[in-house]
Amino acid sequence: MGQGDGDVSSRFGFNVNSLRPPWTALFVIALIAFLGCFLRVHIGASDSLWLDELHTSWSVNRSLGDVARHAADGNQPPLYFWLTWGFISVFGHSEFSLRLISIISGIGTLLVASWFTWKWTGSAIAATLVAWIIAVDAQFVYYGSEARPYAMLQLLSVIQVSLCFGTFFGRETTADPVAESNPDRIVWPHGSLALSTIILVNIHPTSVWLVVAEMMFLIVVWLSNTWGHLGSTRMRVRCAGASSRLVSTAVVVAAGCLPLLIQTKSIFNRRGNWEIISSIMELWTQSWPVMVSLIGLPVFFLVFSRIKAGKFSSPKGPSNDWRMVFVLLWAIVPIG
Repeated sequence: MGQGDGDVSSRFGFNVNSLRPPWTALFVIALIAFLGCFLRVHIGASDSLWLDELHTSWSVNRSLGDVARHAADGNQPPLYFWLTWGFISVFGHSEFSLRLISIISGIGTLLVASWFTWKWTGSAIAATLVAWIIAVDAQFVYYGSEARPYAMLQLLSVIQVSLCFGTFFGRETTADPVAESNPDRIVWPHGSLALSTIILVNIHPTSVWLVVAEMMFLIVVWLSNTWGHLGSTRMRVRCAGASSRLVSTAVVVAAGCLPLLIQTKSIFNRRGNWEIISSIMELWTQSWPVMVSLIGLPVFFLVFSRIKAGKFSSPKGPSNDWRMVFVLLWAIVPIG
């Protein structure tokens, strides 16, 4: 392994040589990515723009200085629209060029998600399955061929959660506080996490719920530590050091998202406009039985049984149970 690989391994907590899937899996994933690309390009090049996409077209069909104001008229932050303005400046103003960012982001989501799946599970089958789902799922294909920010939001969400996951589970934790304070163990992971979170939230403010889920995981870990269920010395060291480091990360993220506060307040003041189409109570009435039966009850019994049995601890560090809690919170809280 070269020096560059070693730098990456020490900073982000994984062995580069252990992350290379079998050539057969790479070939299959490449074929799946080609299929996903074909579906998105076909739709992006043939379908007409619908109402929300027309807002994107209208917002970027002007000087760069006016883009942000017109994006805000549709309750959208400007970052995605600035990027789209750049694309149509290079490729021309057409339906396909307006959708090009989403097409690229959709394929990027497939590749990044399958790679991170391999990285965290070591399973070529799981990585291939993830690639297949993203390639052909109707919602992924739809957002990946639409001139709106949601495909880019999906890509950035996968990157951000993988970086956050890595700060907890991506490397071996030592029981030495001095070693844990090494800059390579703090600056790079937390700096990358802060930057990805700022970009994510500035693409669409609703992504803040993903951050809320991650903070909830921290609270669960802290409470388990307080109640004495973190028997591992390494886990206690990680829990003790995580709070101060993530507070600093949160301050940086808050500063980077500060410009969105004014726009978010404006959107909140106009929240009554959406009651004409669909109310929050109506959506909740339709969705709560599914959430409780398929998600809520299994999660409750899993967490309750594991905490009661004291199995959320491991002599070598965080167990697979903690990984499952993290993933479930991240998947469920934004839906709730």
